[in-house]
Amino acid sequence: MNFEYVLLTLFIVLLSVLLYFERKKLQINKFLFPLFYFVMYRTRLGLDWMDRTAKKYPRILDNTFKLGIVVGILGMIMISYELIQVTYLVFTSTQKVQAITPVLPFEAKGIFYVPFSYWIISIFIIALVHEFAHGVAARVYKIPVKSSGFAVLGILLPIVPAAFVEPDETKVPKAKLSHQLGIFAAGPFSNIIFAIIFAIITLLVFQPLHSTITEQDGVIIDKVLVNTSASTYLLQEKEIIKSINDKEITTVESFVQTLDALKPNQEIKINTNEKTYNLVLGQHSENPEKPFLGIVPAQHFNPKINNVLYLIIKWFIGLFLILYLLNLGIGLFNLLPLGPLDGGRMLHAILHNYLPEGIAIKIFAGTSAFFLFLIGFHLINAFLG
Repeated sequence: MNFEYVLLTLFIVLLSVLLYFERKKLQINKFLFPLFYFVMYRTRLGLDWMDRTAKKYPRILDNTFKLGIVVGILGMIMISYELIQVTYLVFTSTQKVQAITPVLPFEAKGIFYVPFSYWIISIFIIALVHEFAHGVAARVYKIPVKSSGFAVLGILLPIVPAAFVEPDETKVPKAKLSHQLGIFAAGPFSNIIFAIIFAIITLLVFQPLHSTITEQDGVIIDKVLVNTSASTYLLQEKEIIKSINDKEITTVESFVQTLDALKPNQEIKINTNEKTYNLVLGQHSENPEKPFLGIVPAQHFNPKINNVLYLIIKWFIGLFLILYLLNLGIGLFNLLPLGPLDGGRMLHAILHNYLPEGIAIKIFAGTSAFFLFLIGFHLINAFLG
Protein backbone atom coordinates (compact mmCIF):
# COMPACT_ATOMS: atom_id res chain seq x y z
CA MET A 1 0.00 0.00 0.00
CA ASN A 2 1.13 3.55 -0.75
CA PHE A 3 2.83 5.05 2.34
CA GLU A 4 0.62 8.15 2.10
CA TYR A 5 -2.47 5.93 2.27
CA VAL A 6 -1.06 4.20 5.36
CA LEU A 7 -0.72 7.60 7.04
CA LEU A 8 -4.27 8.52 5.97
CA THR A 9 -5.66 5.27 7.41
CA LEU A 10 -3.83 5.78 10.72
CA PHE A 11 -5.09 9.37 10.88
CA ILE A 12 -8.73 8.35 10.38
CA VAL A 13 -8.44 5.57 12.98
CA LEU A 14 -6.80 7.81 15.59
CA LEU A 15 -9.23 10.65 14.91
CA SER A 16 -12.21 8.29 15.23
CA VAL A 17 -10.90 6.95 18.55
CA LEU A 18 -10.30 10.50 19.86
CA LEU A 19 -13.79 11.64 18.87
CA TYR A 20 -15.32 8.59 20.53
CA PHE A 21 -13.62 9.21 23.88
CA GLU A 22 -14.40 12.95 23.74
CA ARG A 23 -17.98 12.45 22.48
CA LYS A 24 -19.61 14.11 25.50
CA LYS A 25 -17.76 17.36 24.76
CA LEU A 26 -18.66 17.45 21.07
CA GLN A 27 -21.39 19.26 19.17
CA ILE A 28 -22.51 17.32 16.11
CA ASN A 29 -24.29 19.18 13.31
CA LYS A 30 -26.09 16.57 11.24
CA PHE A 31 -26.73 17.40 7.57
CA LEU A 32 -27.38 13.97 6.05
CA PHE A 33 -26.19 11.95 9.03
CA PRO A 34 -24.38 9.54 8.97
CA LEU A 35 -23.38 10.40 5.39
CA PHE A 36 -22.46 14.04 6.08
CA TYR A 37 -21.93 15.65 9.48
CA PHE A 38 -19.84 18.36 11.13
CA VAL A 39 -18.28 17.85 14.56
CA MET A 40 -17.22 20.80 16.74
CA TYR A 41 -14.98 20.68 19.82
CA ARG A 42 -14.94 24.03 21.64
CA THR A 43 -11.90 25.31 23.55
CA ARG A 44 -10.39 28.66 24.50
CA LEU A 45 -7.12 27.84 22.82
CA GLY A 46 -5.43 30.88 21.29
CA LEU A 47 -7.89 33.49 22.58
CA ASP A 48 -5.30 35.20 24.80
CA TRP A 49 -2.89 35.30 21.85
CA MET A 50 -5.56 36.94 19.69
CA ASP A 51 -6.20 39.49 22.45
CA ARG A 52 -2.53 40.34 22.89
CA THR A 53 -1.97 40.68 19.13
CA ALA A 54 -4.98 42.97 18.74
CA LYS A 55 -3.89 45.19 21.63
CA LYS A 56 -0.26 45.38 20.50
CA TYR A 57 -0.82 46.46 16.88
CA PRO A 58 -4.33 48.01 16.71
CA ARG A 59 -3.61 50.73 14.12
CA ILE A 60 -1.54 48.53 11.81
CA LEU A 61 -4.12 45.76 11.99
CA ASP A 62 -7.03 48.17 11.40
CA ASN A 63 -5.37 49.44 8.21
CA THR A 64 -4.53 45.87 7.18
CA PHE A 65 -8.13 44.74 7.61
CA LYS A 66 -9.35 47.77 5.64
CA LEU A 67 -7.09 46.65 2.79
CA GLY A 68 -8.55 43.18 3.30
CA ILE A 69 -12.04 44.57 2.68
CA VAL A 70 -10.94 46.00 -0.69
CA VAL A 71 -9.21 42.75 -1.64
CA GLY A 72 -12.20 40.76 -0.40
CA ILE A 73 -14.75 42.69 -2.49
CA LEU A 74 -12.54 42.56 -5.59
CA GLY A 75 -11.93 38.87 -4.97
CA MET A 76 -15.66 38.26 -4.59
CA ILE A 77 -16.33 39.92 -7.95
CA MET A 78 -13.48 38.05 -9.65
CA ILE A 79 -14.30 34.57 -8.33
CA SER A 80 -18.01 35.06 -9.07
CA TYR A 81 -17.25 36.12 -12.65
CA GLU A 82 -14.82 33.23 -13.14
CA LEU A 83 -17.36 30.70 -11.87
CA ILE A 84 -20.06 32.03 -14.20
CA GLN A 85 -17.63 32.13 -17.13
CA VAL A 86 -16.38 28.58 -16.60
CA THR A 87 -19.99 27.39 -16.36
CA TYR A 88 -20.57 28.91 -19.79
CA LEU A 89 -17.45 27.15 -21.10
CA VAL A 90 -18.73 23.78 -19.86
CA PHE A 91 -21.58 24.06 -22.37
CA THR A 92 -19.68 25.71 -25.24
CA SER A 93 -16.14 24.28 -25.23
CA THR A 94 -15.20 21.04 -26.98
CA GLN A 95 -12.60 20.41 -24.27
CA LYS A 96 -13.41 19.09 -20.81
CA VAL A 97 -13.72 22.02 -18.40
CA GLN A 98 -13.54 21.52 -14.64
CA ALA A 99 -14.00 24.40 -12.22
CA ILE A 100 -14.47 23.03 -8.70
CA THR A 101 -12.95 19.86 -7.33
CA PRO A 102 -12.70 18.69 -3.70
CA VAL A 103 -9.10 18.59 -2.44
CA LEU A 104 -8.64 15.24 -0.68
CA PRO A 105 -5.76 12.85 0.17
CA PHE A 106 -6.97 9.98 -2.00
CA GLU A 107 -7.26 9.47 -5.73
CA ALA A 108 -10.68 9.25 -7.37
CA LYS A 109 -12.55 10.72 -10.29
CA GLY A 110 -13.42 14.37 -9.65
CA ILE A 111 -10.88 14.68 -6.81
CA PHE A 112 -7.85 16.97 -6.75
CA TYR A 113 -5.44 14.54 -5.12
CA VAL A 114 -2.90 15.83 -2.62
CA PRO A 115 -0.64 13.36 -0.76
CA PHE A 116 -1.75 13.01 2.87
CA SER A 117 1.44 14.47 4.36
CA TYR A 118 1.03 17.64 2.27
CA TRP A 119 -2.73 17.71 2.83
CA ILE A 120 -2.74 17.51 6.63
CA ILE A 121 0.02 20.11 7.02
CA SER A 122 -1.71 22.44 4.55
CA ILE A 123 -5.12 22.07 6.20
CA PHE A 124 -3.60 22.84 9.60
CA ILE A 125 -1.75 25.95 8.40
CA ILE A 126 -4.64 27.26 6.30
CA ALA A 127 -7.18 26.80 9.09
CA LEU A 128 -4.87 28.30 11.72
CA VAL A 129 -4.10 31.38 9.62
CA HIS A 130 -7.72 31.85 8.52
CA GLU A 131 -9.37 31.51 11.92
CA PHE A 132 -6.67 33.38 13.84
CA ALA A 133 -7.16 36.34 11.48
CA HIS A 134 -10.92 36.30 12.09
CA GLY A 135 -10.34 36.25 15.85
CA VAL A 136 -7.78 39.06 15.82
CA ALA A 137 -10.03 41.21 13.63
CA ALA A 138 -12.92 40.70 16.04
CA ARG A 139 -10.77 41.79 18.98
CA VAL A 140 -9.38 44.81 17.12
CA TYR A 141 -12.99 45.97 16.72
CA LYS A 142 -13.86 45.15 20.36
CA ILE A 143 -16.06 42.16 19.54
CA PRO A 144 -15.69 39.40 22.18
CA VAL A 145 -14.56 35.99 20.94
CA LYS A 146 -16.46 33.34 22.90
CA SER A 147 -14.47 30.27 21.90
CA SER A 148 -12.10 28.66 19.47
CA GLY A 149 -11.86 25.02 18.63
CA PHE A 150 -11.36 22.13 16.31
CA ALA A 151 -13.85 20.70 13.86
CA VAL A 152 -14.12 17.69 11.61
CA LEU A 153 -16.15 17.21 8.46
CA GLY A 154 -17.36 13.64 8.27
CA ILE A 155 -18.18 11.84 5.04
CA LEU A 156 -19.21 8.55 6.67
CA LEU A 157 -15.84 8.58 8.44
CA PRO A 158 -14.30 11.68 10.06
CA ILE A 159 -12.00 12.90 7.29
CA VAL A 160 -11.45 16.65 6.92
CA PRO A 161 -10.12 18.51 9.98
CA ALA A 162 -10.84 22.21 10.42
CA ALA A 163 -10.73 24.97 13.02
CA PHE A 164 -13.05 27.78 14.05
CA VAL A 165 -13.40 30.88 16.22
CA GLU A 166 -16.73 32.16 17.48
CA PRO A 167 -17.10 35.93 17.84
CA ASP A 168 -20.17 37.05 19.79
CA GLU A 169 -22.76 36.87 16.99
CA THR A 170 -25.17 39.11 18.90
CA LYS A 171 -22.66 41.98 18.71
CA VAL A 172 -21.23 41.55 15.21
CA PRO A 173 -24.39 42.80 13.38
CA LYS A 174 -24.46 45.88 15.64
CA ALA A 175 -20.89 46.87 14.76
CA LYS A 176 -20.04 49.45 12.07
CA LEU A 177 -20.25 48.08 8.53
CA SER A 178 -16.51 48.54 8.01
CA HIS A 179 -15.81 46.56 11.17
CA GLN A 180 -18.13 43.74 10.13
CA LEU A 181 -16.54 43.57 6.69
CA GLY A 182 -13.06 43.68 8.22
CA ILE A 183 -13.86 40.67 10.42
CA PHE A 184 -15.39 38.65 7.56
CA ALA A 185 -12.66 39.50 5.04
CA ALA A 186 -9.78 38.85 7.44
CA GLY A 187 -9.76 35.06 6.96
CA PRO A 188 -9.69 34.93 3.13
CA PHE A 189 -7.35 37.92 2.99
CA SER A 190 -4.86 36.20 5.30
CA ASN A 191 -4.92 33.07 3.11
CA ILE A 192 -4.28 35.15 -0.01
CA ILE A 193 -1.37 36.94 1.72
CA PHE A 194 0.14 33.61 2.77
CA ALA A 195 -0.32 32.26 -0.77
CA ILE A 196 1.75 35.18 -2.04
CA ILE A 197 4.41 34.53 0.62
CA PHE A 198 4.68 30.83 -0.29
CA ALA A 199 4.81 31.71 -4.01
CA ILE A 200 7.64 34.20 -3.45
CA ILE A 201 9.65 31.68 -1.38
CA THR A 202 9.13 29.02 -4.06
CA LEU A 203 10.17 31.33 -6.90
CA LEU A 204 13.09 33.07 -5.21
CA VAL A 205 14.48 30.25 -3.07
CA PHE A 206 13.35 26.78 -4.09
CA GLN A 207 13.27 27.20 -7.87
CA PRO A 208 16.89 28.50 -8.13
CA LEU A 209 17.98 25.85 -5.61
CA HIS A 210 16.32 23.10 -7.64
CA SER A 211 17.97 24.34 -10.85
CA THR A 212 21.36 24.23 -9.12
CA ILE A 213 21.08 20.68 -7.78
CA THR A 214 19.48 19.00 -10.83
CA GLU A 215 19.85 18.65 -14.56
CA GLN A 216 17.04 18.23 -17.08
CA ASP A 217 17.49 14.89 -18.80
CA GLY A 218 14.20 14.01 -20.51
CA VAL A 219 10.42 14.21 -20.44
CA ILE A 220 8.48 11.82 -18.25
CA ILE A 221 5.12 10.49 -19.45
CA ASP A 222 2.87 11.71 -16.65
CA LYS A 223 -0.35 10.42 -18.23
CA VAL A 224 -1.37 8.51 -21.34
CA LEU A 225 -4.68 9.72 -22.79
CA VAL A 226 -7.17 7.11 -23.98
CA ASN A 227 -8.00 6.62 -27.66
CA THR A 228 -4.80 8.30 -28.86
CA SER A 229 -1.65 7.20 -30.67
CA ALA A 230 0.13 6.89 -27.33
CA SER A 231 -2.46 4.48 -25.93
CA THR A 232 -2.77 2.54 -29.21
CA TYR A 233 0.97 1.89 -29.32
CA LEU A 234 1.09 1.17 -25.56
CA LEU A 235 3.34 3.97 -24.32
CA GLN A 236 3.68 3.55 -20.57
CA GLU A 237 3.23 6.16 -17.87
CA LYS A 238 6.39 7.06 -15.92
CA GLU A 239 8.67 6.16 -18.83
CA ILE A 240 11.12 8.92 -19.77
CA ILE A 241 11.23 10.10 -23.40
CA LYS A 242 14.87 10.53 -24.42
CA SER A 243 14.55 11.21 -28.15
CA ILE A 244 12.09 11.56 -31.05
CA ASN A 245 13.38 10.48 -34.47
CA ASP A 246 16.85 10.37 -32.89
CA LYS A 247 16.59 14.04 -31.86
CA GLU A 248 17.52 14.37 -28.19
CA ILE A 249 14.72 15.45 -25.85
CA THR A 250 15.84 16.97 -22.55
CA THR A 251 13.06 19.46 -21.72
CA VAL A 252 9.31 19.79 -22.14
CA GLU A 253 10.00 22.76 -24.43
CA SER A 254 12.19 20.66 -26.74
CA PHE A 255 9.53 17.93 -26.71
CA VAL A 256 6.78 20.39 -27.76
CA GLN A 257 8.95 22.04 -30.42
CA THR A 258 9.98 18.69 -31.91
CA LEU A 259 6.41 17.42 -31.96
CA ASP A 260 5.07 20.65 -33.53
CA ALA A 261 7.52 20.26 -36.43
CA LEU A 262 5.94 16.91 -37.36
CA LYS A 263 2.70 16.18 -39.22
CA PRO A 264 -0.46 14.17 -38.52
CA ASN A 265 -0.31 10.52 -39.67
CA GLN A 266 3.50 10.71 -39.80
CA GLU A 267 5.38 7.64 -38.61
CA ILE A 268 7.92 8.44 -35.90
CA LYS A 269 10.34 6.70 -33.55
CA ILE A 270 10.33 7.45 -29.82
CA ASN A 271 13.12 6.24 -27.56
CA THR A 272 12.41 6.06 -23.84
CA ASN A 273 14.52 4.86 -20.94
CA GLU A 274 12.75 1.50 -21.31
CA LYS A 275 12.31 0.75 -25.04
CA THR A 276 11.82 2.07 -28.58
CA TYR A 277 8.36 2.76 -30.03
CA ASN A 278 7.51 3.08 -33.72
CA LEU A 279 4.12 4.73 -34.06
CA VAL A 280 1.90 6.92 -36.24
CA LEU A 281 0.86 10.34 -34.92
CA GLY A 282 -2.81 11.28 -34.72
CA GLN A 283 -4.56 14.57 -35.48
CA HIS A 284 -5.25 17.32 -32.97
CA SER A 285 -8.99 17.60 -32.33
CA GLU A 286 -9.04 21.41 -32.60
CA ASN A 287 -6.54 21.71 -35.46
CA PRO A 288 -6.38 18.73 -37.88
CA GLU A 289 -3.17 20.14 -39.38
CA LYS A 290 -1.30 19.63 -36.12
CA PRO A 291 -0.11 16.24 -34.83
CA PHE A 292 -1.30 14.73 -31.56
CA LEU A 293 0.58 12.09 -29.57
CA GLY A 294 -1.73 11.76 -26.57
CA ILE A 295 0.41 12.14 -23.46
CA VAL A 296 0.69 14.64 -20.64
CA PRO A 297 4.42 15.46 -20.48
CA ALA A 298 6.31 16.50 -17.36
CA GLN A 299 9.91 17.52 -16.89
CA HIS A 300 12.23 14.83 -15.55
CA PHE A 301 15.16 15.91 -13.41
CA ASN A 302 18.32 14.02 -12.57
CA PRO A 303 19.75 15.04 -9.16
CA LYS A 304 23.40 16.11 -8.95
CA ILE A 305 23.53 15.67 -5.18
CA ASN A 306 22.94 12.84 -2.70
CA ASN A 307 19.61 11.23 -3.58
CA VAL A 308 18.21 11.29 -0.01
CA LEU A 309 19.01 14.98 0.37
CA TYR A 310 17.44 15.65 -3.02
CA LEU A 311 14.23 13.84 -2.05
CA ILE A 312 14.01 15.91 1.16
CA ILE A 313 14.44 19.19 -0.77
CA LYS A 314 11.97 18.00 -3.41
CA TRP A 315 9.41 17.21 -0.68
CA PHE A 316 9.65 20.73 0.73
CA ILE A 317 9.34 22.24 -2.75
CA GLY A 318 6.16 20.24 -3.27
CA LEU A 319 4.82 21.29 0.14
CA PHE A 320 5.36 25.00 -0.51
CA LEU A 321 3.74 24.69 -3.95
CA ILE A 322 0.68 22.99 -2.42
CA LEU A 323 0.53 25.61 0.35
CA TYR A 324 0.50 28.31 -2.32
CA LEU A 325 -2.22 26.62 -4.39
CA LEU A 326 -4.50 25.70 -1.48
CA ASN A 327 -4.17 29.02 0.37
CA LEU A 328 -5.07 30.87 -2.82
CA GLY A 329 -7.84 28.47 -3.83
CA ILE A 330 -9.49 28.27 -0.41
CA GLY A 331 -9.09 32.01 0.18
CA LEU A 332 -10.84 32.85 -3.09
CA PHE A 333 -13.49 30.14 -2.69
CA ASN A 334 -14.41 31.60 0.71
CA LEU A 335 -15.14 34.92 -1.03
CA LEU A 336 -18.01 33.49 -3.07
CA PRO A 337 -21.24 35.39 -2.21
CA LEU A 338 -22.85 32.31 -0.73
CA GLY A 339 -24.59 31.73 2.59
CA PRO A 340 -22.18 30.93 5.42
CA LEU A 341 -18.98 31.62 3.45
CA ASP A 342 -17.09 34.81 4.28
CA GLY A 343 -18.04 36.36 0.94
CA GLY A 344 -21.67 35.61 1.66
CA ARG A 345 -21.45 37.25 5.07
CA MET A 346 -19.84 40.31 3.50
CA LEU A 347 -22.63 40.54 0.90
CA HIS A 348 -25.26 40.06 3.61
CA ALA A 349 -23.81 42.91 5.71
CA ILE A 350 -23.61 45.28 2.70
CA LEU A 351 -27.16 44.56 1.53
CA HIS A 352 -28.67 44.97 5.00
CA ASN A 353 -26.79 48.24 5.48
CA TYR A 354 -27.99 49.89 2.27
CA LEU A 355 -31.34 48.27 1.40
CA PRO A 356 -34.66 47.68 3.15
CA GLU A 357 -34.63 44.37 5.00
CA GLY A 358 -37.16 42.63 2.76
CA ILE A 359 -35.31 43.49 -0.45
CA ALA A 360 -31.93 42.66 1.11
CA ILE A 361 -33.15 39.21 2.19
CA LYS A 362 -34.54 38.42 -1.29
CA ILE A 363 -31.36 39.50 -3.10
CA PHE A 364 -29.12 37.62 -0.67
CA ALA A 365 -31.22 34.45 -0.79
CA GLY A 366 -31.37 34.54 -4.59
CA THR A 367 -27.63 35.13 -4.94
CA SER A 368 -26.79 32.35 -2.48
CA ALA A 369 -29.13 29.92 -4.23
CA PHE A 370 -27.63 30.77 -7.63
CA PHE A 371 -24.03 30.16 -6.58
CA LEU A 372 -24.99 27.09 -4.55
CA PHE A 373 -26.54 25.68 -7.72
CA LEU A 374 -23.36 26.44 -9.72
CA ILE A 375 -21.16 24.75 -7.11
CA GLY A 376 -23.42 21.70 -7.02
CA PHE A 377 -23.46 21.53 -10.82
CA HIS A 378 -19.66 21.65 -11.04
CA LEU A 379 -19.21 19.03 -8.32
CA ILE A 380 -21.57 16.68 -10.15
CA ASN A 381 -19.79 17.47 -13.42
CA ALA A 382 -16.42 16.68 -11.80
CA PHE A 383 -17.56 13.28 -10.53
CA LEU A 384 -19.75 12.21 -13.45
CA GLY A 385 -18.57 14.31 -16.41
